[in-house]
Parts: sequence; C-alpha cells; structure tokens
Amino acid sequence: MDLKEALENHLENAKDWEKLKTPIEGVFVVKMPAKGRFPAKLAIEINAAGKRKGLFLTTLNQFKAFYEVFTNEKLPELFEKIDEVNGEEKSEESSPEVVGELDF
Repeated sequence: MDLKEALENHLENAKDWEKLKTPIEGVFVVKMPAKGRFPAKLAIEINAAGKRKGLFLTTLNQFKAFYEVFTNEKLPELFEKIDEVNGEEKSEESSPEVVGELDF
C-alpha cells in the first residue's frame, strides 16, 4: 500500500483521534473528527516534546506559516528567557493512541 492509500485508509477506517506513527520522530498523522458541516480529516501532529497534545496542522499553508515563525532567529533567545523566568518544567506523561505506522 502506498502512502496515499495508507492515509485514505486511516481517514476511512480509524476512530476519531487515532494516530499513525511516521518515520519522523515526534510526528504523527491523526484522524480528526467531523464537526458540524465539516467532514473528518487528517492532521499532522507535531509532538516532539512527547506531551499529551502537540501542534495540529491540516494544510501546507499552515505549515509554511509556522515554519516561518519557528525559523525566526530571535525565537530561541525568547525561549531561553522564558525558560529562565518560568523555571524548570515538570514532565507530563504522554499517552498517544498509536494504532499503526506509516513508512515513507
């Protein structure tokens, strides 16, 4: 089964919020539930920190917008200062419901 077929199969057959692991560490494909007049769709969850919730993106345009922000050279300095102000973060247990794995 090729990648597109595997994704179509997950959208069609997975339960809401079920995840597929990808070969990219911290990246999952999640089936998001239908809501109102909007049908169910797949999202990419970026969860590199292993927390309960990650960043959900559903379009290439969303990815490009976040990429532009994440690659801003001033962002690491801002995070360093926020870490200093907030102190050490307590670890949260992750419990992803991974139901399969994509290979691409």
